[in-house]
Amino acid sequence: MLPLVQDLDSITWPDFENDGHHIYLNSRYTQVQGSMHWYSMMASRGCPYRCEFCVNPVQRQVYKGLGNFLRRRTVASVIAELQEVTRRNPELRKIYFYDEVFTTDHQWVSEFAEAYRQEIGLPFFCQTDPRINNERVIPHLARAGVKWLSMGIQGSPEVAREYYDRPYKVEDILCVARLGKQYGFDNIFDLIIDDPFSADSDRREVLELLLSIPRPYVLNTYSLLYFPGYLTTRRALEGEIIHPDQVEGAKEERFNWNRFMQQGKNPKTLFWECLYDLAANTDYPRAEIRRLAEDALLREEPFEFVEACLRARGSKRITYIPESELRMVEHGNTAMEVAHG
Repeated sequence: MLPLVQDLDSITWPDFENDGHHIYLNSRYTQVQGSMHWYSMMASRGCPYRCEFCVNPVQRQVYKGLGNFLRRRTVASVIAELQEVTRRNPELRKIYFYDEVFTTDHQWVSEFAEAYRQEIGLPFFCQTDPRINNERVIPHLARAGVKWLSMGIQGSPEVAREYYDRPYKVEDILCVARLGKQYGFDNIFDLIIDDPFSADSDRREVLELLLSIPRPYVLNTYSLLYFPGYLTTRRALEGEIIHPDQVEGAKEERFNWNRFMQQGKNPKTLFWECLYDLAANTDYPRAEIRRLAEDALLREEPFEFVEACLRARGSKRITYIPESELRMVEHGNTAMEVAHG
C-alpha cells in the first residue's frame, strides 16, 4: 500500500472537459461540463469515528502506519475549485459536500463559511454528526447558506452505543432539529431499520425520538448490510445471527442498501418502519401513532396494523414529500436532488 496523500491540495481537480473524451451517458444523473445544475465534491478524506457498520474502521486498518487517516483540504483550494466550476457552468444551482463528516474542524468551518458566502453563495448539502458540538458549528453553516443538513441516527442510543460504537444523546439530535427550524435549512436523518440487535423497546424509543423532531423533515431508512471484514458482520457471524451466505458478495449479488417496505420483510419490522415513516413524512397525529405503537407491543403478530399504516401513508394527510420522490433510487442522496428540484 502506498502512503496516504497528506496534502490533499496537491491532488488535481476532476476533469469535466468534453473535447477528446469518450463520454458514457448511462445514468439520468450524468452531467456534462457547461450544463451542470449541481456539483458534488469532498473537502476532506477519512473520518474521526469508528462506527462498526461503516467502512472507515476497515480502511483505518488497511492504511495503518501509512499517514494520518483524517485529512482536509484548505479552504482556499475548495473555493478555487468551486469558482472554476461555477465559471464553467452558469446554470449551477447547488453544491453537495459528501465528506464523511463535514463539520469535524470548527475553525475550518468558520473560515469556509465566510469564504463560501462571499465567493460562491449557492445552497449546499453536507453531513454532520450528533457527537459534534453542532450548536457551535451550525451557525457558521447557516451563514454560508446550508440548505440540507444530513445526520445519522442509526438506532436507539443503547443499540448505537453497544452494537455500532456510535454513542449519541437524544438531546444532540433534537438540538440539530431545532437549529434547522431556527435557521431555515432542511433536516435529513438516516436510520438503519431492519437490524437484528433492536428489540421492540429500542424501536419504540426511536419512534419517540422521531415524533419529537419538528416536522417536516426527511427520514431515509436503510437496511443493515453485512460487508466482508466489517466489525458488525464479525459480531453477527460470531453470534450466529446471520449465516455466512448472508455476507454481501457471498452469492455474487449486488447489494441492496434500501429495502423500504420490501416484500418478504418481517411483518413486525415492516410495521415499525411504517410508523417511522408516518412520524417523519406525514402530518398523521402523533397521539394516534403512539397508540398504534403501544398496540404493537401487546401483540406478537401485528399484521393488521401494517395495512392500517399503509392506508394512512397513502391518505390525503400527507403534505410533505411524496413517496415516489422521497425514496432513493441510486446512492448519493439522489432522492434529495429530485425532491428539491
